[in-house]
Amino acid sequence: MTTRKIRVVWLCTPWGWPGGGTTRRLTNWVRFLDWRRFEVTLILGGQVAEQIEATRRHFQQQGPLRIIHLERLYPVQHWLTRGGLWELRRCLEALAPDILHTIYIQSDIAGGLVRRSAGVHNHISSLEGALVPWFTSPIKRVLYKLGYAMVRNRLDAIVALCQATGDDAVRDFGAPRDKIHVIYSGLDLRRFAFKTGWPYSPAERPHTIGMIGRLSREKIPSLFVAAAPYILERYPHVRFVIGGSGPEEETLKRFAKELGVSNRFEFMGWTNEVATILQTLDIFVFTSKYGSKFEGLPWAVLEAQAVGVPTIASAVGGVPEVIEDGRNGVLLHSDDPKDLAEKVIWMIEHRDHAADMGQAGRRLIESRFTIEREVGELQALYEELFNKG
Repeated sequence: MTTRKIRVVWLCTPWGWPGGGTTRRLTNWVRFLDWRRFEVTLILGGQVAEQIEATRRHFQQQGPLRIIHLERLYPVQHWLTRGGLWELRRCLEALAPDILHTIYIQSDIAGGLVRRSAGVHNHISSLEGALVPWFTSPIKRVLYKLGYAMVRNRLDAIVALCQATGDDAVRDFGAPRDKIHVIYSGLDLRRFAFKTGWPYSPAERPHTIGMIGRLSREKIPSLFVAAAPYILERYPHVRFVIGGSGPEEETLKRFAKELGVSNRFEFMGWTNEVATILQTLDIFVFTSKYGSKFEGLPWAVLEAQAVGVPTIASAVGGVPEVIEDGRNGVLLHSDDPKDLAEKVIWMIEHRDHAADMGQAGRRLIESRFTIEREVGELQALYEELFNKG
């Protein structure tokens, strides 16, 4: 045990608000970190003052996290033209952290370029998913790959939120495999009560099948809508729920109307009541482009498992590390709506087996995917690196 607090800097650029999974992960870290042992500063790169202020207000409610905004860290061209890297170096020199923990590839590169001159002895990187997002242009992808090649061997540790994410970074960007530590995302199970009352007779009420998440192209939510006619052909009273928002929302509504199934769909829009919605579902569906390398460990799948909702999920990214096909869920190995419909119908017709899957899912989350376990493993990594010097 150390005699003083370990000083940690989280560097995250670019930063936007409200954020997605990264914002949620950092929020969990702040809420569950042992502040008697750690002193943490979050450095953000971004140019929208309102977003930074909203971020400050959010984290002030979670814990004693210090936030510093370095405007010149974003966009990347400001690193040299406006002295963004120099500003970061001066900031790190003043903070004198024991550990620099960078999040996103821009942060990895910027932190890797200045950490030694700033006197920072330990550098950890976090893989939040693919190192480079799927929508990045080919030119930027090449530049990021070159930048990462300059710093990757200087990293002391790499935190991957699932094994698939770490494997992708090794294969696509040459990340050193021996430095990768898989620390799974964790849930605060106090927010996700186990669902009761399943299975029941179909005569009691229509089944409710739902999906929750960002409605964007790479998530192919259209697959869920396209499967509906096949399911309704067999079970005409099934109800479909879509929670979430995104660029595909209006397209999905038009698609449901074109297929003649819009009267069976409820679009709930953006919501922060995910746990409540999951309690109303009998089957949860997670879709993502099959074969995609850009999916990490989806929160939606973890949450559905925590509530005990029988789950059908595309076998992408870290999903197969959560769902063992046939045991605590069903994996989808195609983008064929008929395939998805058949799996939904199978669950409806095998209610007892589906209920067993839901219970197995809850047990899995309790054993491997709790926030206490995630933060405990992160803190142990911090202390290990600190004690090495």
